[in-house]
Amino acid sequence: SSDLGGGRLSGGIDFVFPNGWVLPPGKLAVAIRNRTAFEARYGTGRPVAGEFSGALANEGDRIHLLAPSGRTLSRFRYDDTPPWTPWADGVGRSLTLVQSQEVIDPANPHHWRPSVTAGGTPGWEEGVPFRGDPAIDDDADGLSAVAEYFLGTSDQDSNSGPNQAPKLTWGFGGGLVLTLNHPLEADQAEAFWETSADLESWEAVPDWLEPESRLGGGTETLLWQTGSLEDSSRFYRLHFRLR
Repeated sequence: SSDLGGGRLSGGIDFVFPNGWVLPPGKLAVAIRNRTAFEARYGTGRPVAGEFSGALANEGDRIHLLAPSGRTLSRFRYDDTPPWTPWADGVGRSLTLVQSQEVIDPANPHHWRPSVTAGGTPGWEEGVPFRGDPAIDDDADGLSAVAEYFLGTSDQDSNSGPNQAPKLTWGFGGGLVLTLNHPLEADQAEAFWETSADLESWEAVPDWLEPESRLGGGTETLLWQTGSLEDSSRFYRLHFRLR
């Protein structure tokens, strides 16, 4: 447990944790602007620590979390331009930290995603954790369990995977365009484009741009594209892995 009593959130907002406020391991705390408005929208029973003053800007702001001793626990700035998701800027979604077995860095835009639920999810988790062996392919459809998790398909049903597989097409100027659908709650996995000249040594594709994102319900459609491919002898693959 962490005793946050006297700790502070500063930046676009200002908030001091009440004396004696203890945060148990793995639990959440919510700082809100107006309790009456918050409870009217989200109900009671949320882990509310208190009310803050100020406001966080949709287009980007800074957040600084300090321990009661004054030591910095976390300090970062979020934004609404790539590689940050634009979907938390005035369209009803909130920024949500992804699930990970690794150490989360709030300053890393790839460790955030838009909330599945419009209006945000203050005080509760909405991510679906991955369980099992990421490399297994139980339904023998050519997609690993972690790939099916990322794509929102089932590794127990061979008919659910291929139709949802990423689609690769030619774009303007001779480049490649990759399109895939990704359920936001499947946030414990990530996808990488990699290239190889010999199918043995793989490296990140240097010229792939940050994906364009389109949001519909709880699903994000990602579109990547390259410029003209001058070297036709190279191979490409989409690599899925757990965070």
